Amino acid sequence: FEPARLSTGLFFFWRCSPLLYDTHLAGGVLSGAAVLFLAGAPPESWPGALFLAGLAAVLPDVDHGRAALNQALRKSVPVAGGAANAALRALLGHRAATHSLLALAGVAALLRFAVPVSPPLFWAALAGYLSHLVLDSFNPQGVWWAWPLGRRWSLREMLPWPFTFETGSRVELWLLRPALWFGAVLLVARCLGAALR
Repeated sequence: FEPARLSTGLFFFWRCSPLLYDTHLAGGVLSGAAVLFLAGAPPESWPGALFLAGLAAVLPDVDHGRAALNQALRKSVPVAGGAANAALRALLGHRAATHSLLALAGVAALLRFAVPVSPPLFWAALAGYLSHLVLDSFNPQGVWWAWPLGRRWSLREMLPWPFTFETGSRVELWLLRPALWFGAVLLVARCLGAALR
């Protein structure tokens, strides 16, 4: 393990990511900010909580070979990262185990018992993770919410286009992603404005 390789991997994580990474990151930050705002969380907890919400929002795609987290792992620790990446993909499949309420419960248990965090960080992280599942439900491929039971479910079963959309579509790139970032920036600015008064 070399720190230089880790920093290279983290840089790669932010620069070269799958298409929906930015949308999921925006959704996670917005969800985390909403939870913090509604809970009246102290301003000093916001930076860590929003970082954790953003990280949790991209975590479900660890089951995807081109996911930002997998790319960072591969770049940071090439042999072990490549092996872990292949094992995760073979074991989990995409949008299965990590895209379920069971995985959300696992993240909650991890943050409550194994790596305890403060309540603002805990709820922001769960909101970020859940935002990923909700956003993927707008995709025609859907999400396997009740994995390993049931089936994948998509909002396309209930909503017409443009309310459901393909990954990388104009709806995602030109409407959804900017709206999510705008909402996140607006909430953070409102919190900061209230804290500075």
